[in-house]
Amino acid sequence: MEITKTILLKLNQKDTSISHVGLLVTATWAILNAKYAGNEVLSFHKEITETGSNVSQETYAEVSVHDQQSLQDLYDGIERATILTNGHQSWSIKLAAAMAFSFGHPSGHSTLVVMNGGDGLLRGSKAVHHSILTMYTKKETDFEVSVHFSTPTDCPKQADRIAGQFEHILRELYMRTQDTPVSDIDIMSPADTSDIMHWNATMPASEETLVHESITQQASRTPSAPALCAWDGELTYSQLEEMTSKLAAHLVGLGVGPESLVPVCFEKSMWAIVAMLSILKAGGACVPLDPAHPPARRQVILDDLKASVVLTSLMHQNLFTESALVSVVVDSVFLGMLGSVEATTLPSASPGNAVFVVFTSGSTGQPKGIVIEHRAMCTSARDHGIAMRFTPRSRVLQFAAYTFDDSFSDIFTTLMFGGCICIPSDDDRLDNLPKAIADFKANQACLTVTVARQLQPSDNPSLEVLTVGGEAVTDAVLQQWSDSVYLINGYGPAECSIFCSGKTGLSKEDDASNVGTAWGCLLWITDATDHNRLVPVGAVGELLVEGPIVARGYLNNEEKTKSSFIVNPAWLADKPGNQKRRLYKTGDLARYNPDGTIQVLGRKDTQVKLRGQRIELGEIEHRIHQYFQTTAEVAVEMVSPPNGPGVPKLVAIICVSTPSQPPLEQMDELKLHLQESLPSYMIPSLFIPLEKMPQLVSGKLDRKKLRQIATEAFVHGHGAALDPKTEMEIVLQKLWAEILGLPTDSITTRSDFLRIGGDSFKAMALVSALQREGFLCNVATILQNLELSAQAQAVKLAQAAVMNTPAFSLAGDTSTVAKLWREIKVRYKIKRQLIEDMYRCTPQQEEMAMKSLQRPGSYTSRFVYSIPETLDLPKFKHAWEAVVKQTPILRTRFVETSIGLFQLVLRESPVSFKEGINCYSFLIQDHQLPLILHSETFRVAIIDSGNERWFIFTAHLSICDSSSLQHIFEGLAREYDGHHMRAAPGFNTFIQYIGQPVVPEPQVFWNQELVDLPSSTYPELPSPEYHSLSDSWLELTIQSGIVPASETTTTVMLRAVMAIVLAQYGSPQKVIFDTFISGRNVQIFQMEDIVGPTGATVPLLIPVNEALSINKFLGQIEEQLVAMIPYEQTYTSEIKSVSTEPGYIQSLLILESSPSTPEDARQVLGLREVTDASGTASLPYALCVRCKKVPEGIQARMDFDSKVISVEQARLFLEQFDVVFRQVSLQSPSLTIEQIKKLQ
Repeated sequence: MEITKTILLKLNQKDTSISHVGLLVTATWAILNAKYAGNEVLSFHKEITETGSNVSQETYAEVSVHDQQSLQDLYDGIERATILTNGHQSWSIKLAAAMAFSFGHPSGHSTLVVMNGGDGLLRGSKAVHHSILTMYTKKETDFEVSVHFSTPTDCPKQADRIAGQFEHILRELYMRTQDTPVSDIDIMSPADTSDIMHWNATMPASEETLVHESITQQASRTPSAPALCAWDGELTYSQLEEMTSKLAAHLVGLGVGPESLVPVCFEKSMWAIVAMLSILKAGGACVPLDPAHPPARRQVILDDLKASVVLTSLMHQNLFTESALVSVVVDSVFLGMLGSVEATTLPSASPGNAVFVVFTSGSTGQPKGIVIEHRAMCTSARDHGIAMRFTPRSRVLQFAAYTFDDSFSDIFTTLMFGGCICIPSDDDRLDNLPKAIADFKANQACLTVTVARQLQPSDNPSLEVLTVGGEAVTDAVLQQWSDSVYLINGYGPAECSIFCSGKTGLSKEDDASNVGTAWGCLLWITDATDHNRLVPVGAVGELLVEGPIVARGYLNNEEKTKSSFIVNPAWLADKPGNQKRRLYKTGDLARYNPDGTIQVLGRKDTQVKLRGQRIELGEIEHRIHQYFQTTAEVAVEMVSPPNGPGVPKLVAIICVSTPSQPPLEQMDELKLHLQESLPSYMIPSLFIPLEKMPQLVSGKLDRKKLRQIATEAFVHGHGAALDPKTEMEIVLQKLWAEILGLPTDSITTRSDFLRIGGDSFKAMALVSALQREGFLCNVATILQNLELSAQAQAVKLAQAAVMNTPAFSLAGDTSTVAKLWREIKVRYKIKRQLIEDMYRCTPQQEEMAMKSLQRPGSYTSRFVYSIPETLDLPKFKHAWEAVVKQTPILRTRFVETSIGLFQLVLRESPVSFKEGINCYSFLIQDHQLPLILHSETFRVAIIDSGNERWFIFTAHLSICDSSSLQHIFEGLAREYDGHHMRAAPGFNTFIQYIGQPVVPEPQVFWNQELVDLPSSTYPELPSPEYHSLSDSWLELTIQSGIVPASETTTTVMLRAVMAIVLAQYGSPQKVIFDTFISGRNVQIFQMEDIVGPTGATVPLLIPVNEALSINKFLGQIEEQLVAMIPYEQTYTSEIKSVSTEPGYIQSLLILESSPSTPEDARQVLGLREVTDASGTASLPYALCVRCKKVPEGIQARMDFDSKVISVEQARLFLEQFDVVFRQVSLQSPSLTIEQIKKLQ
């Protein structure tokens, strides 16, 4: 498209020579182009073609354009450049990228040409090589300057914009004397001023409220809605309100009030959010601390806060033992001891009070604390919450670290809009994020670009809204995510209360650097060196933020506050009616797009962002200077590794003037020094020694050269680099190449994962990729072994430890194994070559197997599911076969030997589906056919009546528990859907663990635990010889309004209720009952993924002192349970036979943590459990109460032996259980056990 603009300059008494006008025209383009480029150096060039040759050459000259020079200096520089390029009457200037892209030309290939019209027009093919052609011609009374735009796209508005800016600056130069400084030239055209003032005409209203009041209002609207859904518990809004009000009252008693700065230090946990909100309710401000930071850095922050109290977890309480702070450990036990309180009795803060203080890197070596007020956070949440589509149905992944300001949006914006915060564990956050997203059904997340790139939309189908920020968004993110989610580019420094702008609904065609329009503020762009001057639309300048979301300033740092938070710059001060207007200088370089959106380009100072973390390079340099204690020259740069995009890395370049300093190739001591004061993300990945620092002609440090040196240094390793040889090295080489975006052959055995572009997030991706390849390890293994050869060995060892326990090694020594084989061959006729492995049973397995011999059919569960018409039965059966093939416990059989019960894992175990036409009849027949454990441990059946179909899964509890069942069905769903079952440690890993002597003398512990037993227990059996077996059941639901959200609190409370009810029915002073524990608290890698029965049944002997308060009674039981954890797997049949008589304990309490089938499996397979037909296991107890959390509260089911307990007695027992639970759940400080009411 061709567009031409003509400008007339009237002649006056000034120099009006043709050469002078040429200088004016060129100087105008030079100034405008420099502003668009954000660069003081302009490159002139001339293309020369020799006569008779088709070969052309280009000659270059550079011109400096900066504010401190005079116009004469600028003109002289231009004249020198044009002479050097043989361009006395015409010359070219390479356009700034922004100007070039405005017209659809690739950067570096678009030029403007300035020429004397007398030379004739450039015509034909030559003209199309230039974006802008400027010609000037002398007329009788004026000069005519013609600007001709040639662009492949239709950009008349942008052509008008640039022509208007050109004309404005040209007229400014024409009217100025040659000694005028360039800084005095007004570069703002009238159109620029009009548009910018229009975009910033209306200041958003300040939200004059409090963060916690907004959440309280939301809780009153939706009290039963889920507020927190964490790996360690769940809370509704009403429960969150009650807990936080209690804790807030306690904090007030400790002196917390408005402007109190209270640090919090937690791992990922629901209790962190409870702690934060409680601080706000007490009137204080929350200050997150990272437990992983060095103690010295943490102490600097604490000294700055002058805090008197810290809220933390049991895990991190030890971090503050040497501090004068009052340490409050926030958990269910502590909150259970606090009395209730009315929210109206709490102190009231004001919207101008501090709500958060966020510490970021500081250039002086000291972290700086950003103080955010309630009104700022509330205004920001209001506007970014709407833009980012927060609603009551939002299930927001809480990924960001608490010390990262994005976490405030994850937490508080979610609660203010009525959504649910989904909190994965720290391990899942790093090692298994896609699974965490799926498990929580998170539909919204805010992630750094680095993390977003590690995930795949296909693995996270629940995500609907994804905000990326914290670092520059890339085109790759747009290509990856824009078709699958509502994609948002969120921008904002912490000084502006999380977000100050965003571009929503991104598509693949959008500009990744566009951060959209303002949220809750006004956005201005000023000269990068002078904030009193605005820059034109399209020009590069510093982005400033004005409005109610701007922070108060920096804690105890008035000087830094004044330099970063300015008042009434010149272009605002002269506006009529203006009062005090505060703006924050972001330090980010940006430009206005023609539509008023903002494009962020980078930093103007030494502050950088790495994986979303703000870093002052000066702080790192300061710490390195401290180490050398000499005049060492130090420069820290952030560079991208070569051979691919990679994640930028910090590199320290050091020039030590003292020859006696140790060689810099060995930097272990320096790293240790830095680790004492800096967080891990601020430790350079590479240290480079130089004899002399490169300098510019001006004497300034040549940072461009330093970055070049640092980039080149990444390719050099230490020692001989060899091509990968072993299988594990080759696998890692391939995966590294995929994840780091590098050529495979560039990765050797000496390659360093971090040095060539890796980081903790790339390590997460590597762990996931290894799992897909069938190898198990965690992020720590990757980051502790950075060289490829060492990493290969470490992954191999981890794999061996987790999955490759040598076959038969757990059965005993060689002679023992030989003896066992002889017995098994004779008794069971099983050939050795059919067996994959053999090992002992857990105490629980042995107990269940022996009881099943006494009462056939006991410990057997049946699950009945209706099958949808859409289910492909052949495909379903094939998926079952695949799951059995990959799951050793499903191929396990049990055999008795002279030295005890053993389990054999068959190499193959074909799945035989039984069939039937009547579900009810089949279940009756199935009940009459007990599982024979040496030949079958589970059965599957398909029932097809013609109108309906059912799937029946019958399994002995010696091969699976509820957690295992979840993994089995999850694997079934994955196999059915065409994916492979996730790799998981074998059950032999658990057998190996419990076979190790982890605690001394378990017999002594149990003898002490089971001393002074009651003479009788409830219920009594008809005769000493009678063997109980549950054959009937009743069920009721305890409503959610009185159920504690914490899993731990509920666990303790249910055991207390069981004890009280049994005391009311039997011995009032002391009761004993069996309780089933999951056994998954042990420290085994991926323990939660092991498929097999890790649980154990242990006796719980509880003194019931009627004068004891309920709170103290709960505390007593919790202490007992904690003390028992190391001994859970040691209650063997031998110890049991000494401790108690057979049949002595006839009551059992089982706490089920989740439904039998995970929802994702049901969604994929379409299976629906028929609860009336599904039976729980028949158990050898006269009375069993099993409790399970459901959305309505707690489902309490009582299985009983109808020959021992009548239906009416069972009903009364279950109702009494409900009544007692309701009273205990109140946890009134004055309520005693004696005062617990009974059914009349």
